[in-house]
Amino acid sequence: MHFPTILITIIGLMASSSAACTCEKVSNPGLYCGYCDQVLTGWEGKLDHVFECNRNGGCKHYQVSNKCKTGYNNDNYGSPYCVGVDSGL
Repeated sequence: MHFPTILITIIGLMASSSAACTCEKVSNPGLYCGYCDQVLTGWEGKLDHVFECNRNGGCKHYQVSNKCKTGYNNDNYGSPYCVGVDSGL
């Protein structure tokens, strides 16, 4: 990871919401958009937000993502943002 990516990740973690969400138990933990099937609860009204899913079904909700918003607006639900990316959302 590069320093700017780490810094953005840390800032994102500090801005995460305490709103409850759950994910499937994913084999590829990481960041998912709210419209991804892996995000089971907490996505309602937040399809363009970022969620971090872990192997145990745990979840953290972050802010709106322009990339998620673009995928949602283009009906691109099978987007590359539904595979547990490490950063960049």
